[in-house]
Amino acid sequence: MQEKGIVTAYDFSRLPQTWVKKILTVEGEKTWMELNGKPCISLDVQSPDKKSITSSRSFGDMVTTFDNLSEAVATFTSHCAARLRRQKSCAGTLLVYIQSNRFRTEMEQYVNSFQVELPVPTNSDMELVHYANLSLRRIYRDGIAYKRAGVVVSRIVPEENIQMNLFDEVDRARHRKLMDAVDTINRKMGRDQVKLAARGIVSRWKPHNEYLSPCYTTNFKDILHVKADEGLPLKKEY
Repeated sequence: MQEKGIVTAYDFSRLPQTWVKKILTVEGEKTWMELNGKPCISLDVQSPDKKSITSSRSFGDMVTTFDNLSEAVATFTSHCAARLRRQKSCAGTLLVYIQSNRFRTEMEQYVNSFQVELPVPTNSDMELVHYANLSLRRIYRDGIAYKRAGVVVSRIVPEENIQMNLFDEVDRARHRKLMDAVDTINRKMGRDQVKLAARGIVSRWKPHNEYLSPCYTTNFKDILHVKADEGLPLKKEY
């Protein structure tokens, strides 16, 4: 390129296309074509549906009781369910994992997970939280201070392509109407304004957020207020 006197992108775009393809192969030719206004890579304006969805978090204070850990797992599961509904999908597999604080070497260490295959793929909070709680009971151990937990849903399929189960007794139409109503309220009133009781009222497991930056552009409570000194007008600067 230097031998040809090419030092800018414009210089490169003025080269003969046949020379570019011969010297820089097909990839170089694609760059040349892009610089000359000929798209070679399609633009995906919509993100593809996820193949698996994870919700996990480290706790602000270590959790030592099943009830508090169960509330955290229920919350993570509900977040996964909401994301499934947003992409109009259902999950056929759910995995729950828990672990102690690996940096506290003086404490007993423990990490475990349990995966369950759901009878029918679903995106219902009630169903997924039910199976998450059953999975947690399989791996929970008393006497451990837990620092982190998470939920992973996978084997995701479009909600219109669900393979039903002959012995399924869940009123899925009722679940769907209820979840639609919950999502509508939460979109209008704010996240988690309506939620399952299994998620608890006071979340003792949440991370500390005393130093969290305000949401200046997305939360009315965090909008900056400018106040002039008493007796002095506001000064505009340009």
